[in-house]
Amino acid sequence: MQFKPLNDLVLIKPDQSADRVGSILLPESAQTKSTTGTVVAVGHGKCTDSGTFVPTTVKLGDKVMYTKFSVTTELVIEDVTHLVIPEGSIVGIIEG
Repeated sequence: MQFKPLNDLVLIKPDQSADRVGSILLPESAQTKSTTGTVVAVGHGKCTDSGTFVPTTVKLGDKVMYTKFSVTTELVIEDVTHLVIPEGSIVGIIEG
């Protein structure tokens, strides 16, 4: 399945969250969700209230950090959970 986000939405494949501390397996309720991931697809951008078009700044393949409490939609593609989030929820691009 292919998915193309609209407007300023971004499709992210989250990094794996840690499910262990040393050799101790953590229950799902104790695991913290990842706030980093890789951009898999991006929308074209959005129009401001004044009518100016603002293109998205993230690109395919960027490693990004997003807010923990961002509005997300989960989407399963080929048995892998992805997140659809607005670009405004992305805190920054991780380089290096």
